[in-house]
Amino acid sequence: RKPKTFGSGRMTFTHAKHNELIAYELDLAGLGLKSQGELTLQSDGQWTQVTWTMRGELVGNIVWPWIALLVDPVFGRDFRDGLVNLKTLAERA
Repeated sequence: RKPKTFGSGRMTFTHAKHNELIAYELDLAGLGLKSQGELTLQSDGQWTQVTWTMRGELVGNIVWPWIALLVDPVFGRDFRDGLVNLKTLAERA
């Protein structure tokens, strides 16, 4: 599958806590959007659950709230693929 391109952007990791959390800021400069996200991990010793959250403000353009409805259809597959890749890498370790 060919990756989608939406302009330039930058992801900055802002905080990490071993085996618990990775936090980041995402700046999609090409779209003028900024968001924050986290990967949180909860383990029972046998299994680890990873939760990926993302949040941001859609201000400055009256159309952004409608575009927000497209976030899952446009980016959801990429997030799901990322979690599958993370699972694959973790199981190899």
